[in-house]
Amino acid sequence: MDVSNDKEKNMHLSKIRILNYRSCKDIEFSINRYSIIVGYNKAGKSNALYAIQWLLNPTSLGERDFNDPEKDIEVFGIIEELNEIFLSKLLPEHRERISSFVRNEKLLIKRVLDHNNLPNTPN
Repeated sequence: MDVSNDKEKNMHLSKIRILNYRSCKDIEFSINRYSIIVGYNKAGKSNALYAIQWLLNPTSLGERDFNDPEKDIEVFGIIEELNEIFLSKLLPEHRERISSFVRNEKLLIKRVLDHNNLPNTPN
């Protein structure tokens, strides 16, 4: 049963691509409003979730987080249903910064960690 209101649909992350993060060399997958992740032990399910968490709420990463230490970590996401109702609830300065990047109620977000500029963090 879908409890969302047609007039005010909830924005949601709909697609993810993860490059060079731990066991995730290059993966891409779609996400529905309610998704289940299933896989063998050590298949990378937790690493995919940690990469999504890093995309949305950045934390420090270290050398151990790179699958290949000679390449950058990149995580992309698409947020859908980012409509005027949602945008109108943002503070004006936030709305101004984000509005020009929203196309067809979609926003592409990307986070990159340069392998040459690692912060000094314990591994």
